[in-house]
Amino acid sequence: MSLGAAAWCLVQVFFWLMLVVPTTYQLQRGALLALLLMVAGIVVLRGRWTVHRDILLLSLLTVAASLLFMARGALVGGPGALHVGTVYVLWPLLYLLFIGLLTERERITAFLKTIIVGAIAAGLMGLWLVAEMLGIHVPGISAFLESQGAAVGLYDGYIEYALFNISTLIYSLPFLIAILFVPKHHDLLENRWRILAGVALCLTAVAMLVSGRRMFWLLGLISPLLVAGLFVMTRMPLTQLIVRSAVVFGLVLAILFSALSAFDIRMDALATSFLSAFLFSGGEQSASLRGAQFVDLMEGWIQQPVLGAGHGTTAPEIIRSVEHPWAYELTYVALLYQTGLLGMLIYGLAVGWTFVKAIKIARREPDFAAILVPLLAGMTGFLISNATNPYLSKFDYLWTIFLPVAVINAYLVGRRKRPLQVEASNAGGGSAVRGTCISGANR
Repeated sequence: MSLGAAAWCLVQVFFWLMLVVPTTYQLQRGALLALLLMVAGIVVLRGRWTVHRDILLLSLLTVAASLLFMARGALVGGPGALHVGTVYVLWPLLYLLFIGLLTERERITAFLKTIIVGAIAAGLMGLWLVAEMLGIHVPGISAFLESQGAAVGLYDGYIEYALFNISTLIYSLPFLIAILFVPKHHDLLENRWRILAGVALCLTAVAMLVSGRRMFWLLGLISPLLVAGLFVMTRMPLTQLIVRSAVVFGLVLAILFSALSAFDIRMDALATSFLSAFLFSGGEQSASLRGAQFVDLMEGWIQQPVLGAGHGTTAPEIIRSVEHPWAYELTYVALLYQTGLLGMLIYGLAVGWTFVKAIKIARREPDFAAILVPLLAGMTGFLISNATNPYLSKFDYLWTIFLPVAVINAYLVGRRKRPLQVEASNAGGGSAVRGTCISGANR
């Protein structure tokens, strides 16, 4: 195995660990990341780092805006003004480094496969945790699950479990549906990977049912519509989507109804629990707390609507975490309070550009559509879920946004077909930054 192949294997191992054991084993994963950074540094020094101009400019704009809002937060004494620098400055720059190295379509396809395997592992962990209620107990596995934030709640007619990697399953649900429905003549994955994707989807669907997460349930309801909408926007044929949906959803529903019986879950209890999560008054305690949080954050934003209070600041009345008082479940409302309309415009521009550009590329290139549609489905579903839980405040979840950007970059720099690189002085129409050179592979 060559050094380059070994390095890419390490990348996939690191990515798989992000999916399966996020936020834990920091020392071990930190050592692996340091090794990857050393390899990346060698590649960059050899002049093999390429980022498209638009992506570079958007990245620098968002980082500069983040520094501005961090400075604003520090000036008013925001307790998290410097702490959030990892999320808004350091980690995005690190992801930008890796985006510049991931310019080959085949390398990106490997990430799709890793997500499938990661979803299977995360689904099995969740089901094993719930199965322990039935008397299945293995000391080694139980201890491992406890290290991953394991918790199970038994309620009247439904179950709720918690693991750190439930975020992987939230992303995987729309992602896997899109993988399975991509027409074969568009698809880059072999049949065995489509079978594994089906297994992963079944595990994810059952984990969704027993997770007790209302936003996860909502995502399960809207994911088919989300994927269908992406098919329409990217002009993918819907014929196979309709035919496959009958088979896939028939199988998934059969498994879900079997799970209802196996875990003694009642549909009426699920419906009551689901609806109570959206009642800010008169509902469950967590919903009432979100209601109070919403009012407090909006009242604070009205006082500083354009620039916000600054990154790392707290709302006037509500503190949801003693350890991280600047963090709130209502992620986007908190972001509006802390960065104002200007911040929402800049961050929204970056995400919106990614979505629109990906749709345009998917319309032109079937091979890239097979990659981008699942990634867009997963990203969109994850952004929806992030509205009530700050998943994107951690390094291990930011890949959900930056991986589609890497695919866009690979297309725009044109490396997969005819890389054309000239010196900056000769690149009047160039549009990609390559070390100190410009690549004229704009499309």
